Amino acid sequence: MMKKSLVTIAVFLITTAIAVAQLSSKEPLSFDQFNKDGIKKIDGDYPVYLKHDKYYLEIPVSGLSRDVLVMGYVRKGYSSAIAKSAGIIRFSKGLNNHLDATRVRFSEAASGDVNGDMEAVIKKSNLAPVNYSYRIEALGKNRDSYIIDITRQITDNGDWFSFPDMPSLSRPDPERSLVRSVQPADNAVRFLVERSQTDFNKEFVSGRNMDNASTYELELLFQQLPQERMPRKLAEETTAFETFSYMDYGKVAYTARKVTFVRKWDIRPSGTGKRRKDSLVTPERMISVAIDPNTPDFFRRYIEEGILAWNEAFHAAGYTDVLRIVHAGDALRLKPGSILVNWGNAFMKTTVATVEHPETGEIITARINITEGVAEELMTKYLVQCGAVDNRITENIKNPEVQAAILRWQMTKAMGEALGLRPDLSGSMAYSPAQLRNVSWLKSNSFATSIMDDLEFNYLVQPGDSIPVEYLQPHIGVADVASIKWAYGRTPAPRPFIEENKQDPITQHFDLSSNKIEASSLGIRNIERVFGRLDTISKQLDGTEDLYSSNGSLYGAAIKAYEKYVMDVLPLIGGVSRRTESTGETVAFTDAETQRKVLEFLSRYVFSGVPAWMKVNGAPRGRVIDIEDAFVHMQVKVLKELTDLQRLSALVRQETAVGKTAFTVKELFAFVDREVFQSFRSDLVLTSAQRTMQANFIYELSQSAFKANISGGLNDANILLHYYLTSTVTKLEQLGNTHADILTRENYRLMKMKADREFFNKIKA
Repeated sequence: MMKKSLVTIAVFLITTAIAVAQLSSKEPLSFDQFNKDGIKKIDGDYPVYLKHDKYYLEIPVSGLSRDVLVMGYVRKGYSSAIAKSAGIIRFSKGLNNHLDATRVRFSEAASGDVNGDMEAVIKKSNLAPVNYSYRIEALGKNRDSYIIDITRQITDNGDWFSFPDMPSLSRPDPERSLVRSVQPADNAVRFLVERSQTDFNKEFVSGRNMDNASTYELELLFQQLPQERMPRKLAEETTAFETFSYMDYGKVAYTARKVTFVRKWDIRPSGTGKRRKDSLVTPERMISVAIDPNTPDFFRRYIEEGILAWNEAFHAAGYTDVLRIVHAGDALRLKPGSILVNWGNAFMKTTVATVEHPETGEIITARINITEGVAEELMTKYLVQCGAVDNRITENIKNPEVQAAILRWQMTKAMGEALGLRPDLSGSMAYSPAQLRNVSWLKSNSFATSIMDDLEFNYLVQPGDSIPVEYLQPHIGVADVASIKWAYGRTPAPRPFIEENKQDPITQHFDLSSNKIEASSLGIRNIERVFGRLDTISKQLDGTEDLYSSNGSLYGAAIKAYEKYVMDVLPLIGGVSRRTESTGETVAFTDAETQRKVLEFLSRYVFSGVPAWMKVNGAPRGRVIDIEDAFVHMQVKVLKELTDLQRLSALVRQETAVGKTAFTVKELFAFVDREVFQSFRSDLVLTSAQRTMQANFIYELSQSAFKANISGGLNDANILLHYYLTSTVTKLEQLGNTHADILTRENYRLMKMKADREFFNKIKA
């Protein structure tokens, strides 16, 4: 019986294998067999056929092994996305009457400088991976093309046009998908489709879990690219451009080296090479920028100015205008060699998405989304940072010219990102406060070397400096121009790019000038000038705004700006800057005198309490503002930063490297004892705010010490943190028994209990 069962199973497996083999190798239909029964054809270089509810694409033999851009993006719907699946595929003839498709990836090659014959060896020794395979449904009319079923690619997620990073579009329902149009183009075909899906999740307005349906209008592009590819641009040292890397077998004999190249547009001199009288040459290809016709007329001019501002940098690189505005009308669409600027966004910020060629780094196309909502929070920041020198914003808190100028700056920065530039956080530290308050300097240099820094406004400018308002907002800087000249021209590489490092005072976000302490002091003076007028200014509002939220307008914005200026100086404590030079790495520490000046600044602006000019008892609509509560929050935030384990480690290393002249951890702890605990005096009655600050700090310090528990491994920083907590708690315990004031005494006892609960009891356990 067992033998008979085994024979039956064997026969079944063999029969199944034969059937599968026959199915997989099924011969394609002839064109005449395929082209009947009411089939509809859309002619083009890549013809599309509609048969019942299925779509077919005809791929010519000449299109095999060619680079094909597949890209989907949202045209309408609560999103501004280009599909993460966008990229380059190549078709090849596969086995069993299938067309194979390979996603182009790039990891190794031989440049030909050395080992020139290695390129062919590498290609022969590696098989291109097959990412997808499609059965050939029919042959073309002249048997020189292949017809495949692409229904799933269009109506479902598919392989080419999926949105896996968008939860509301990651698994569309094919039954609710609709193809609105199929539009042939040169070596391309476009599909305008709708996709819908339903998810059971929390509804945005009510907050209840329920079925939520989403529908998006998408444009899907299938585009064969030119055979000629952009030459790669080697990244010399670190660069201001986004980069990609591969292993190169052609740089050093018998050795592989990681080589890095920049991502950029294919901008080259035209074949004629003719130059104008001003020595500028016409580019072989220009970048067309289409602006959404929904952009309000008032803002359009500013958006265009923000885009075209980069032409000055291309002029410096030796080209005539590279960027040009095109009026797309209703045919607003992404395509190679163009940038699409959409008005409207799902987010309250400018977004930029690019599609690059993985082998050359060429930026093929880009999309930017911008809207007036981008300027909303920046308008309130501008009020408290620059209201003292620009009456337009104090007289009209929603001044359209200020708003438009902010959009122009945001558009210029977004264009820089679309051109391949990345954030340059060192740009804001290049110039001195005196230079940033000098109109001649600002006219020639802006107030940072790069608009790609995380900048806001020139808050150093004071009344009486006579600075035109146009210089209060960021513009393209000298580093931006130098980067464009290098990447798109033939000039030597600019200064080495300084990578972001949280411990480096030079690469911080939203700071300004080479003297952080002076800059923050000037910024606080401008807040003081505006703060007393906020009550009057608030009467311009319609009553729906939250005046007090730290993320809201007016008073909240002023408090937030004050805190920003305070936090800007903290990276100087234990600050270290590392630079890689041709001779090796150099290390520079913030000098001790500067670090002591930071403590003086903190003593004056943080630990002396709320300044008199900020003590507001009331506000519009009779609401009281609790400035003291905001200050206590800021004080504890500062103390957490000062006693951060990384900062203590940096100070220990600095003391070891510099010696006796260094700023030390001992000085830092002595400052905290003096400013926070009033040198542990037993006769000093503390205010409610002081008691709250102390208690909250002890809680945070205990938490930090436990996380850096010495049982997890000894190092100088966590030993010092442990020592400071234990010695401080010992003193608090004494004050809990001896202090003259009952409230202060009981507060010290509660602080001792907090430290026990959050640290000592946990250590024992």
